[in-house]
Amino acid sequence: MLINFSVSNFSSFKDKVTLSMARTSIQKHKEHLIGNKWLSGVAIYGANASGKTNLLRAIGFLHRFVSLQSILPLNTLYSFMQKSDVPTEFEVGFESNGIKYFYRIVFDSKEILSEEMNFVEKSKVNLLFNRDKLSVEYGKHFQNDWYKNRSFPKDVALIAKIISDGVVDNKIKGYEHFINIDEFFRGIAFFDPKTEVPAGNIYYGFQEPQFKQFLTNLLKQADTGITSIEFKNLPSATPEQVAKDPDLSKLLPGHALIRQIGDDYYIFKSEDGQVKVQNLIMKHGEVPFPLSKESAGTIKLFKLGFLLYSYKNMPGAKLMLLDEFDSLFHPFLSKILLKSLLNDSMGGQIIVALHNTMLLTHEIWRVDEIWFTEKDEEGASKLYPLTDINPRFDKDLEKDYINGRYGAVPFLGGEEAWREIIK
Repeated sequence: MLINFSVSNFSSFKDKVTLSMARTSIQKHKEHLIGNKWLSGVAIYGANASGKTNLLRAIGFLHRFVSLQSILPLNTLYSFMQKSDVPTEFEVGFESNGIKYFYRIVFDSKEILSEEMNFVEKSKVNLLFNRDKLSVEYGKHFQNDWYKNRSFPKDVALIAKIISDGVVDNKIKGYEHFINIDEFFRGIAFFDPKTEVPAGNIYYGFQEPQFKQFLTNLLKQADTGITSIEFKNLPSATPEQVAKDPDLSKLLPGHALIRQIGDDYYIFKSEDGQVKVQNLIMKHGEVPFPLSKESAGTIKLFKLGFLLYSYKNMPGAKLMLLDEFDSLFHPFLSKILLKSLLNDSMGGQIIVALHNTMLLTHEIWRVDEIWFTEKDEEGASKLYPLTDINPRFDKDLEKDYINGRYGAVPFLGGEEAWREIIK
């Protein structure tokens, strides 16, 4: 579970900001608590371009950084105002399999400057490793001749190198910690309205009856009118016309090729010396529609369903980053989805960027689950919690936010200026 996340000199964030998932003494919505310690989710409100998306991207960037061998250039494209001479810093605290871990990494455009991983056991902080450029100190819980003399590139996160080097497979001393660490980072997923589902996931997903039933139930419950989903033969067009590929003859018998064309998905199969094509259809009663004919909100929910199913069934720590979550959805649908996820029915956490003020209510959120972003005169993003303002529990959160009492609202000027622009 995520405990906290800090970032500085990344995108619109100049100075260090920290997001905390630790509960406060607030008693409302105890069903949102995980282990009575961590929040199952937080909402981030703020004007357009205030930093909401950048905060989610920062967490996603760290996830990729510690999972891949290298990301080049390091902070040249990501630093505040592209100041690559100023180091970028990430810090994250998380709990995995009952153990708390704290990770910190600092890098500039050329190399990783420092990197440190600690864990807490019986209130004692223990070192796993501490890196200063290419010099590394290993703690006693991971001090082993098999690894300590190995070299690594200056632009590769040591944590990624350790995991990829087979520490777990070879059961090197302390390998259990790297199972926990890897599990946490692998459990981070990002979703926004532009997120695409890989075509292969569509194909293999629909080979699993439980997933097909889950997605169908999700779309039914959302009142989309969809009663079933299936792949159907498409006899009216040749496979070559659909695939825009004149050479499907290389498709081996018994094999399948799946492609996304626009918002539609097609399967090409070689059977009895012929290539046949099927397309994914949504049935409204007996009437079939390709996915591309559905509303934008239905298409978004269809794609979100793949992440929700994975989130539901994945073991261990997991964290969903949901950007522009309320876009394309009716407020009632956004509300019921948020309440379901916050009630910890899937055993993980969510961080949600929102605009719809109808969702800013005590009915959905604890006060310590609400955060804001806004920019200062320099254009740097600031992040702060509603608990800093500490509104009374009988206050109308939406009304007070709209009236500017919490900040983080756009300054759009008067109607006369807008009329002049529009005309």
